[in-house]
Amino acid sequence: MRAAYRQLAGPVVDHATNFLIGGTNGKGSTAGFLYLLLTQNQSLRIGLYTSPHLLEFSERISLSHRKMTDKILHHEFQKMKKKVPKEVLDSLSFFEITTLLAAYLFAGEDNHLNIWEVGLGGRLDATNVISPSVSAIVSISRDHEEFLGEDLWSIALEKLGIARSQRPLFFGSGGELSRNPCLLERFHQETQARSVPVYDFGSYFTLSDDSFQINLPHLKYQSLPLPHFLQKGPKYLKQNYVLAASMYHWQQSYGTEKLKPIEEANGSLVIHSFPPSLAARCEKRQIEYHGSQYQIIMDVCHNPDGAQTFTSALREVWQEDWPETLPGMVFIFADKKMNAMLDHLKKILFPLSLFHLNGSNRDFNDKDIAPRHQDITVYPSFKSAWEDFKNISSDPTVICGSVWGIGSVLDFFATEKMARHHHIPIGNSHWLQSGW
Repeated sequence: MRAAYRQLAGPVVDHATNFLIGGTNGKGSTAGFLYLLLTQNQSLRIGLYTSPHLLEFSERISLSHRKMTDKILHHEFQKMKKKVPKEVLDSLSFFEITTLLAAYLFAGEDNHLNIWEVGLGGRLDATNVISPSVSAIVSISRDHEEFLGEDLWSIALEKLGIARSQRPLFFGSGGELSRNPCLLERFHQETQARSVPVYDFGSYFTLSDDSFQINLPHLKYQSLPLPHFLQKGPKYLKQNYVLAASMYHWQQSYGTEKLKPIEEANGSLVIHSFPPSLAARCEKRQIEYHGSQYQIIMDVCHNPDGAQTFTSALREVWQEDWPETLPGMVFIFADKKMNAMLDHLKKILFPLSLFHLNGSNRDFNDKDIAPRHQDITVYPSFKSAWEDFKNISSDPTVICGSVWGIGSVLDFFATEKMARHHHIPIGNSHWLQSGW
């Protein structure tokens, strides 16, 4: 992967400013928020690479000055194949090839700044071949233990692999590690030993009501209002925006790109289109199905900590106006901690059901459902679950779980001839547009 990257795009991409964003949860939304801020500088060419996609493969790669489609990416891939030896491409994984394609496109556009979302872990991830000017870890929790290690500290070390000596690491202070004082102190000791300067949430940037503060060393103190579209959003998304804004402020102060000051970029945030990585993040949609209107809430929580954060966000949003019943449908991959996720979701969602995903070799097995969750109804497909749930008088209905499952749900409604949008595929009501 490194050899192919160096041959194909490395010198050009590494000459640009690169942001490398990792973490167990929240890295996609943080990358999306940073992209929104950077693209306020319309004279600069910006690239964004995220994963996975919900509906269309082209959601993974965004360019500020060029629209991406699956057809365009297929054409670019065919061109790239001619520049890389077949035996090299054959040795790469799907994600490595996709990362290489993003680098090829970013180099071809001669981008000024690129944002890379880590796929899994960090140290051995394909995105770690790039040379980041700024790195970020949004949160650290247990997930993908079969690859990253069974204990939380092993996972933290893997994620720390994206940090570089003498270059800033922004830490969102989210996840299980931040709730463990001993491990958190050990984390800071490790970064100090590696000569990595760390700027963490709570110390160098904070959130209060509808405003946020940035107090980075040697830089002007900032206290700014949150963008209007976020003021009624969940707290964890606000925190991810503040993390992105702090990274922007750092780069504007020390970079050579002549970015707008953060107070200007934040204050006059013009949204031309939302990055795909912001879709289905505690998102409210109004849909029409067979002539009737329904309100749904979607989220791609795909591990226990993500499920806990999502349920906390729902309680935070409703507060005293909590509905009598809040039905929920969930799809969870077999390699996830399904029962631990259901423990969190079951506390606020009733009735709660699971649905299978036809055609997925990672579908959960009914036999893995713990005895304490045997009261949960299991449907053979989302369609069969939806046909039952849409008749429940309670509105809205929560649909959450693994990204693949949420993408399949969106595809189901799209197939039913609902409106589709390039970045926010379906619906006309979204926390980013109208708030809660």
